[in-house]
Amino acid sequence: MALAVAVVATGGAVFVGVDRLHSSSQTTPPAAVPAPVRAPVLAALAASAPPPAQAAVAALVRPALSAFPSGERVSGTVVDVATGKTLWSRGASTPQPPASTLKLLTAAAALRTLGPSYRFTTTVRQVGNTVYLVGGGDPTIVESASPDDVPASYPRPASLTDLATQTAARLPVGQPVRLRVDTTAWPTAALPRGWAANYVTEGDITPPSALELDGGRLRPSDFDSPRTADPEGQAAEAFVALLRKDGVTVNGRAKPRKAPPAATQIAAVASPPLSALVQRLLTDSDNDLAEALGRALAVKEGQPPTFAGEVTALTTALAPLGVGPGELSTQDSSGLSHTDAVAPTALVSVLR
Repeated sequence: MALAVAVVATGGAVFVGVDRLHSSSQTTPPAAVPAPVRAPVLAALAASAPPPAQAAVAALVRPALSAFPSGERVSGTVVDVATGKTLWSRGASTPQPPASTLKLLTAAAALRTLGPSYRFTTTVRQVGNTVYLVGGGDPTIVESASPDDVPASYPRPASLTDLATQTAARLPVGQPVRLRVDTTAWPTAALPRGWAANYVTEGDITPPSALELDGGRLRPSDFDSPRTADPEGQAAEAFVALLRKDGVTVNGRAKPRKAPPAATQIAAVASPPLSALVQRLLTDSDNDLAEALGRALAVKEGQPPTFAGEVTALTTALAPLGVGPGELSTQDSSGLSHTDAVAPTALVSVLR
């Protein structure tokens, strides 16, 4: 059976068409939620279908290109998935702005390097009367993951409410505590070249942090809500309120502080597995999740969890998937930077 993958790039976007193939520990696992069921995108080819011909493919591509106002600037490639034979190509080896199709590469690299069972874990640690809320990079954690609050959420995320309940249960009754917030898993870094100043205020992304709540959204139920510029502070404030609701006295304000090695873990929640996170990443075009996976990839590849580390790790992880030197030049893992560039051949190689 011969299948084909097409990728074309134009200006600030890359358009991809592909036939679908038919074929960390935590204390409290997220509740199981069935994966959404979708109909096949394309009908299966008959076993007797002939291999695609170059002339026939070119005849189909020409009118498709004419639909683009800038069709003369479109570059791309069509390959036979079964054989790897190029059926049509124009400027396909020249890197172009990928927009969110860069997430395809991030997802593939993360699955290959981290594995489908990888999870982000958020913990609480304790030394004496000080508790430390330690961010583990999970951008999907929510304040509450009850079915009433997120009826359509897939996969079911970890919740700060669960973490606070575990913490309260482990603390001596009546013992006042003070809260410290540890986000040192990811160092604070300047935003990369090519990111617009209004990305946060317009709701595209939260400044990457090892500790986020509800994606840093100021209105958690609104996917396009403006984001906070202080995700750690937002999460800490919510966690204090939840501890107090569970009967814990929290003295003073939460302050940033790294948890000492002697701190004992008393609570933990983990994200859904990477296999499910990737579906969310690609379905929602989730920029926060893309950058979180980029940082996790960087750590796994021995790079610093920064934008520069993400880029190096992404390039390294994609090499075995057929992405060669010069096909990839990025500032991030999400495709938000206007200076990102990916060759159509790189996308096709990874999809194939």
